Amino acid sequence: MGKATTHMNPADVENQIKYAIIPLALLSSSLVLYPLIGLDGFVLSQFGVPLETMNFPWWLEYGHLILVVPCIMGMFVSQRLSPQARVIVLLQLLIVLLGLEAFLSLKRHIFIGTASTAVSLFIGVISGVSLQNIGVLSRSREKGEAELVLRNRTATESQLQLVRQDEVERRMLAGDLHDQVLNDLRLVRQELKNQSKGGVAPDDPLDEQLSKVMTGIRRVMDNLCPLEIEHIGFQDAVEACLERGAELSGYSLRFRSKVDKQAIERLSKIEQLLLFRLVQETVNNICKHSAAKNVVAEIAQEEDILVVRISDDGKGIAPDKLQAESRGMRYMRQRAGLIGGTVGWKTGAENQGVTVEIKVPPHIEEIGQNAT
Repeated sequence: MGKATTHMNPADVENQIKYAIIPLALLSSSLVLYPLIGLDGFVLSQFGVPLETMNFPWWLEYGHLILVVPCIMGMFVSQRLSPQARVIVLLQLLIVLLGLEAFLSLKRHIFIGTASTAVSLFIGVISGVSLQNIGVLSRSREKGEAELVLRNRTATESQLQLVRQDEVERRMLAGDLHDQVLNDLRLVRQELKNQSKGGVAPDDPLDEQLSKVMTGIRRVMDNLCPLEIEHIGFQDAVEACLERGAELSGYSLRFRSKVDKQAIERLSKIEQLLLFRLVQETVNNICKHSAAKNVVAEIAQEEDILVVRISDDGKGIAPDKLQAESRGMRYMRQRAGLIGGTVGWKTGAENQGVTVEIKVPPHIEEIGQNAT
């Protein structure tokens, strides 16, 4: 088995680089005195000051750590200021430091290190610029991530709004079927009974056909407008949907729900409806394709994730079809993605039976709430 690779968060990488730059800069600036003593001796000799006459309190008593001061000053200035102001301030700072060095060397014979101070300041400048660039990169990345989240949220809200409009149209269509088509069929059936002198026999083929058509229309209405969610709640609506599938295809059903009412109520109405549509599509697939004899369904809460799991012992899905994914499977994934959920399909032993798992995270950033 290969070793698992871990990918670090870009923010963590930036913080680690930042934390590494600062101590490295301070350590480097505190050590630059040693290799630059010869250069400082040459500079002092040009002014007629022999290096042997200098006092070395900084060197002997670890006083060379004072070189950290110009490093910190350069780091602070270069990190806080714009490039133009940075150059001006750093030149002024360098002149002041070199003037102080010259005064201490010529008048007090105290050796600090002119070249060491300049190099220490330069190290601070480079470190400050690096920190500033890391900060700019971090802010740019955060801004890009925020814009991406905003675009995704806007796109999701637009899709949910389309879904909401689609549900409104479904309700209107279900109402038209009830008010027009179903009522017209009732009138036709009643008229046939009235025209028959002895009434229509219970086994009359035409009457039976009309009854089947009306039952089919009611089933279409139920699919178009699942009022059970509003009237009896999500869990009972899922059970009712599974029972209708059992009546239609004849499978034996076992259903259980392990979640409390509060776990369901955390989902908005549009989220519950989309989740119910996924259950509907799963039941339709079982009725049309699986020829299952037994179906086991449950609603559970695993950690903070709401899970709807439906298993059957039917024909299953061929591995090639499962990998290719049909249009219906892609459509279900898209619906689940609108509420931040996922849909997965797993086949049983010897490709017999299918388990559909629909998982929804505990909180969907008010998207569903805005769409209701």
